[in-house]
Amino acid sequence: MTDPYRDLRPLEDREPWDILVVGGGANGLGAAMDAVSRGYRTLLVERGDFASGTSSRSTKLIHGGVRYLEQGRLSLVRESLRERATLLANAPDFVQPVRFVVPAYSRWERAKLRLGLRLYDRLAPLHSRSADGIVTSLPPSRTLTPREALDVWPALMEDGLCGAVTFSDAQFDDARLAIALARRVRSLGGCVLNYAEVVGLESDRTGRIIGVHVVDRDPAGSDSERGGEGWAPTDYAAHRANPGSHTYSIHASVVIDATGAFTPFARERVTLSRGSHIVLGPEFVPGDHALLVPRTEDGRVLFAIPWYGRLLVGTTDIAEEAADLEPRPSEAELDYLLEHVRPFLGIRPARADIRSAWTGVRALLSGADGPTSRLSREHGLLETRAGLLSVIGGKWTTYRATAEDVVNRAAAIGGLPFAPSRSASIEITDLGGGAVDSVSPDWVRHVAREDSARCVADVLARRSRLLFLDARAAVDLSRDVARILADEFGRDDSWAQHEVQMFAQLALRYLPPGNESSDDAS
Repeated sequence: MTDPYRDLRPLEDREPWDILVVGGGANGLGAAMDAVSRGYRTLLVERGDFASGTSSRSTKLIHGGVRYLEQGRLSLVRESLRERATLLANAPDFVQPVRFVVPAYSRWERAKLRLGLRLYDRLAPLHSRSADGIVTSLPPSRTLTPREALDVWPALMEDGLCGAVTFSDAQFDDARLAIALARRVRSLGGCVLNYAEVVGLESDRTGRIIGVHVVDRDPAGSDSERGGEGWAPTDYAAHRANPGSHTYSIHASVVIDATGAFTPFARERVTLSRGSHIVLGPEFVPGDHALLVPRTEDGRVLFAIPWYGRLLVGTTDIAEEAADLEPRPSEAELDYLLEHVRPFLGIRPARADIRSAWTGVRALLSGADGPTSRLSREHGLLETRAGLLSVIGGKWTTYRATAEDVVNRAAAIGGLPFAPSRSASIEITDLGGGAVDSVSPDWVRHVAREDSARCVADVLARRSRLLFLDARAAVDLSRDVARILADEFGRDDSWAQHEVQMFAQLALRYLPPGNESSDDAS
């Protein structure tokens, strides 16, 4: 059974596309928007939901990367700060300024921070100007005395405190920006489709890639379309074994592989790194500033950031062997984050205080031996097969610049006529109602009709952010959401119950080990 909100006609179109993007994360959605802004006929397919992988699991920062200054990567910092200004101007519904405080426990450390952050200020554009003329200016860095530092972040360790430096950056909502990008691509004439899995490539006699084979994996479809009873949106191994009722052949001048950590084409050039985060309740939020600890004892950076009234703490940076569709933070990572944030909070958080915890697996360009924290976040482009361009690395802050580079290269590979990028001037606005940690029946219906939400996880993890903010609260709402979606899609009670069960299993992965209860999986 189908419903009026899922249009499969792009998969049935026999005319070749100019550009076909595989992957609906930051790089893929950015490439699709840049391509369609130039007038290229563009289709994007994503095997799960938009941003359901790494692109919804970031540290929620749009930033230049203060730590890259110390590593001497000035070009990366300059580009990131330029793109920060672009996002502040073009996506103000999703990207807002945030002020950081960085404590110093020696005079040398304070002087080093002061000089480094003054350079950070100089590398940044003075202001951002939106398409409607609104100017956003970020205040420069400032050195604080110990007393001023404690006024900003009262729980700083006082022993040895020599002061602090404050500086400006930006924070955002990654998944909701991704959904808005998908909507913007459509509004510009492009096609984007989630739950459409590429199961094979098509080549011509010379071996050049000329298209892909796609299977519809709609979780709101019938059991045969979904891959059988018991299939869940994250159970890809199961639905590969049952390939569904129909395979679509799609042709294109060039195919862009934007599957990130899951790329099957460029694995030898990819190093995987897992980054885990925890979310603590409102009682742990000390004020309106964010905290940056520039160096823990093992050299990693720690962030503590107010986010939707909670405190987001991250991130770890650990080498990973293989990408998991739903990775879970290890107990060691949870302990690491709790241990390193406790000295900076008035209330000492315990494992039971974690409302939600999640992990993202990054695909980094392989480099020299050493910790993944020192590998570049810059992107790389590889024509892994003739007609197939893989984009590796990058980050949300520079997604638009990455996309411009990707489409430039893809157009040349595909023999497309040159057209300049327009993506730097395209506004991205919030038309989804802005729900974050609560939902209403009308809003659920809206995101099902307008924003491609096809299952409970789509609603509670990415159209709202409740799963990432409070996993138990998300489980409590899942039954109501499933009932509304079932009514909207014309599905029965058994479909709704199955959705509730699948979401409960998913939510368990966002609860720290030991915090689960028997009710969570019921």
